[in-house]
Amino acid sequence: TSDVSVLFTNGPMFATVALAGNNRLGGQDFNEVLYNYLLDRARTEFYVDQGHLTDIDHQILRETCEDIKLKLSVQQEMLVDITLQQSTRPVNIVLTITRRIFEHINRDLFDKVLEP
Repeated sequence: TSDVSVLFTNGPMFATVALAGNNRLGGQDFNEVLYNYLLDRARTEFYVDQGHLTDIDHQILRETCEDIKLKLSVQQEMLVDITLQQSTRPVNIVLTITRRIFEHINRDLFDKVLEP
């Protein structure tokens, strides 16, 4: 479930002003968008052939997406430095994902959370 709360704060006191959410969306939805984004960048910038990725490569990408999502909740950017073994040759992927990129690629999901 993805929820948004708008709070009014005054010193140590706070009041909830508004609530919104979507019980059909969750963190995995955001991870999936990020996973597809990373795959696309790996393909276009590092010439990774998705058909040659191993199960371990996919797991590395999925764990990296979860890590990116968590770290971007408290920092503005994250350096990604992973090695995918592939079945043909290892590829080292180094790139930076910013909070702005994360918000941009997940814009549709954020909009769904804010729908009444």
